[in-house]
Amino acid sequence: KNNPPSPRQTALNCLRSWHAGRSFAETLVDRECSRAALPPADRHLVQALVFSVLRNQTWLELHRQLQGNAFE
Repeated sequence: KNNPPSPRQTALNCLRSWHAGRSFAETLVDRECSRAALPPADRHLVQALVFSVLRNQTWLELHRQLQGNAFE
């Protein structure tokens, strides 16, 4: 039997699909949480993770670039 994806894996799936331009984040969260049959608490975690990453996307990208340049 396959284990259902964790909320963190579900959030990652949503972010990957969003990055690929497949749909709006809210639509992806609803679709992936329904597909994974997540309970309400886990759905809230997925939503918080996805929207936090998208809200802080510029900061995260800048941080990643600075980390990459630190060793050059």
